[in-house]
Amino acid sequence: MHFSAFNEDHIRGSRVLLVEDNLMNQFFARQLMEDWHIIVDIAQNGVEAVEMVIAQVYDLILMDIQMPRMDGLQATRMIRQHHRLNTPIIALTALSAREDIDLFRQAGMDDYLIKPFLNEELRKKLVTFIPKPKAKSTDFQKSTAMSHAIVPLFNKGRLAMMLNNDEGRILQMENLFIQQARDTIMQMQESLLNQEWDRLSKLAHKIKASVDLMDVNSLKRPVRDLEANAKLPQPGTDFTQLTNQVCQTLEQVCQQIEASR
Repeated sequence: MHFSAFNEDHIRGSRVLLVEDNLMNQFFARQLMEDWHIIVDIAQNGVEAVEMVIAQVYDLILMDIQMPRMDGLQATRMIRQHHRLNTPIIALTALSAREDIDLFRQAGMDDYLIKPFLNEELRKKLVTFIPKPKAKSTDFQKSTAMSHAIVPLFNKGRLAMMLNNDEGRILQMENLFIQQARDTIMQMQESLLNQEWDRLSKLAHKIKASVDLMDVNSLKRPVRDLEANAKLPQPGTDFTQLTNQVCQTLEQVCQQIEASR
């Protein structure tokens, strides 16, 4: 499949999140997009999708509707309410009744694509909804962004001192933190969606010890605020802001650990 240089330049190098639990559908859509030089990440369900959107900015999301754990409508509502207001979300569905399409739009989806779709149908959606690239940053903006990006969020020196500079043990400890942090992110987002405040408080309490151990100063107060507020919820408490702050910082720490290796 070939298309004009303008369109190819427009979507080439963009990053798309494909949320789809069917392996054959995954393979088909991914192969098409990779042929068009698009970077494709895959989530198996809505919970994974929300977690990935927290960690990564996408140019477009292709969202299946019927999936285990969290369906596409729930995931879209959560993404719109708590994370990405402007990222285009296209429903992938076998449903085409007017009431179904209305539900997609009410959830915050921008458009839909009926499965099974043809190559050209997918391409047209991508060309239409993937945002055109913005003007390049100045050197000053780039250097400023880089300087902010490398600010350490955790104290690796303290961890090394605690473990007698044993690289193997440091690696194990970091891996344990990454595993716990990302599991906590997923569970916190589920708790927020379902308004399970007691569970949210317990999750904050559990991760608090790991935050202290890794000496993540920027999280010590927020995680304690979340634990206390969720334990005794008060009217007007912004649980969305508190939870997102904790989840986003946890993911940033995970990424810094991985990048430091």
